[in-house]
Amino acid sequence: MPAFRVGLILALVLCGAAQAKPDPRVTVPPSYPRLFISPSGEPFRGKGDEDQMLRWFRQADGDHDGKLTRAEFVADAQRFFRMLDQNADGAIAGAEIDRYEYDIAPEISGLRPEGARPDGPAQGQPPSKKPDKKTRKAMAARASLQGASRYGILDIPEPVTSPDADMNGRVTSAEYLAAINQRFALLDTDKDGMLTFAELPKLDEPPARAR
Repeated sequence: MPAFRVGLILALVLCGAAQAKPDPRVTVPPSYPRLFISPSGEPFRGKGDEDQMLRWFRQADGDHDGKLTRAEFVADAQRFFRMLDQNADGAIAGAEIDRYEYDIAPEISGLRPEGARPDGPAQGQPPSKKPDKKTRKAMAARASLQGASRYGILDIPEPVTSPDADMNGRVTSAEYLAAINQRFALLDTDKDGMLTFAELPKLDEPPARAR
């Protein structure tokens, strides 16, 4: 085979190998977790630079007008409650709580799936850039929180079982609804009966403290 043809083939092979090599850069800013736990306790996971908090907001915003009313906020939470209430008895208890804490949102119990971190890039991947001092401080503050507080906009370590007001191991739909309404009131800082995405706490800041 002529030398020039061998050289051409080698060049093409090397070029293909270079194109197939994965890009090591990570585009997720440190302030955007790959995991977000909504005020109702529902986890949102994603890849790349998708904002999971925005994904939740758009899901809950039923009429897609950019404003989350109390009714929409409650309806989204009730949908999640029904998903957890597998036997449809109007309460979350026993195996249903275990399923939530160990299968649906294991991060709450300290069981963190591969790639789910409160500080951005997936495990084994470097950040796209070194976070600034403010971001590092916020990351450290979140890391010191417990349970779901690390991944949400409310400082509630266990958003599904905490509404259990009488401490009987069962979260009824009424208890859950009362807690959801309290959480809406906490987030509605200007008290106009609706939430905009800009109004909500940011994930690079400490979460709002629940009452």
